[in-house]
Amino acid sequence: MLGEFESEGGEDDAGMAPASTRERSPTGGAWVTRFNREENRIDYAGGAAPPPGVQDRASVLIQLAGMGLAEPDQMQDVIEIVVGGAAGTGIARFRVMGQEEIDTGIGRLAAVHLAQLAPSGERRVELWLAPQQHWLPVRIR
Repeated sequence: MLGEFESEGGEDDAGMAPASTRERSPTGGAWVTRFNREENRIDYAGGAAPPPGVQDRASVLIQLAGMGLAEPDQMQDVIEIVVGGAAGTGIARFRVMGQEEIDTGIGRLAAVHLAQLAPSGERRVELWLAPQQHWLPVRIR
């Protein structure tokens, strides 16, 4: 289980622009990250300036959908997105595994399979984005 995420914010020229995120781990820990764009910093355990396009762990999934919707040719090789969260700021890398036909609650769909590249022992996310569903995730594992 990945835990629970809540993300609030909007959008800017770089895509999704989270303002705050709340995370709750499966073991009960909880923390809040605030993206202070006016003062050019992320407020959490550390304090670094947020680079353009920085996402939180929840909005990164919607940012991937937005990338596919805006420019489908971006959905190849490895996609890198800056992510800020309770553990700091880092790069989330997603390998595009290819197109697959998958069964979903709304029927069989063509989807692009992405797998997060994560260090050994860390959780990784796999997701399937469906172009005919506005590139939204139709499966997350």
